[in-house]
Amino acid sequence: MRIGIVVLCRYSSSRLYGKILKEIKGKKVLEYICDKVSRVKGIDGFCIATSVEKDDDAIERFCKKNNVNIFRGDLNNVSKRFYECAEANNYDVIVRINGDNIFLDKDLISEAIIKFKKNDLDFLSNVKERTYPKGMSIEIVRKDVYEAHLKNMTSDYYREHVMPYFYDNEKLFKTMYLYNDDDRCKGIDLALDTQEDFNTVTKILSLTTKLHYKYNYKEIVSLYKKINDKQI
Repeated sequence: MRIGIVVLCRYSSSRLYGKILKEIKGKKVLEYICDKVSRVKGIDGFCIATSVEKDDDAIERFCKKNNVNIFRGDLNNVSKRFYECAEANNYDVIVRINGDNIFLDKDLISEAIIKFKKNDLDFLSNVKERTYPKGMSIEIVRKDVYEAHLKNMTSDYYREHVMPYFYDNEKLFKTMYLYNDDDRCKGIDLALDTQEDFNTVTKILSLTTKLHYKYNYKEIVSLYKKINDKQI
């Protein structure tokens, strides 16, 4: 069973154009993400899934320069792009990561993969009820299950957002939801979506004193709280 991470991203983000290749402390956002997903335990590889649009040539150049696997597909039908990327890489199980998740927790993903395999699941998520900070989302799905239902993801919402179909039809699948008991995490948004988010991310990373991929989500939340509480 081949397990792979698919990182969905595009250059033409409407709220912060080019965010995926913006630099913070000398590293591009996509570089931070690649650093982390490459260290997730229990995977057979990862791939950047972007679009065939000209804007995304910049992402392809980055991937080729850094020897990172890349797949290019439909800009608007992200669900299809997600599946086709997994198919092209022969992944049997797909871990979905968004390009705005610069603070993803590699160990949290590794633990989720263990639970997915141990319980022989169709779908696993830590997104329901948002007990983890936004921007640290993990969603894992069996490719054959995804393929079987892709034809039902016909609405623009399903095509754009990839996974809502599985929440809306959860009784059809063997599903597990992961919940966090750290109340500090509730309501925190660590996704990189806007210029304001970029400023916050930059402030958090300016406080780091060890390699960025060694920080777990609780440590990142502590740094966020330090900034938010105006202690610096």
